[in-house]
Amino acid sequence: MAEIYIFGITGSLLIGLGVFIWKKQALYLLSNFPHDPNKLTDPAGLARWAGIFIIFIGLIFFISGGLAMWLKGTKYELLTIVFLLISTFLLTITYLIGGQRFVKK
Repeated sequence: MAEIYIFGITGSLLIGLGVFIWKKQALYLLSNFPHDPNKLTDPAGLARWAGIFIIFIGLIFFISGGLAMWLKGTKYELLTIVFLLISTFLLTITYLIGGQRFVKK
């Protein structure tokens, strides 16, 4: 039962962070992009892009929590971790590659 709380709290924090970055354009929280707005082509677009992807990762944590409860005690219990890792890695790679379009060359 504790895993549902862990996944839920983590997902809630990520969704809150994503909304904050998107709505408040808190680009200073993104360590992988320049903090200087002069080095960005569209700071508002980057904030929207980053916020949406962080919200998606938060939703992945909620889905993983549901899978953990649904598959608990079965031989497929490991699928929760596999799903979480693969989907988070793929979303992160897509976020990093796609976010480069907002950086001036």
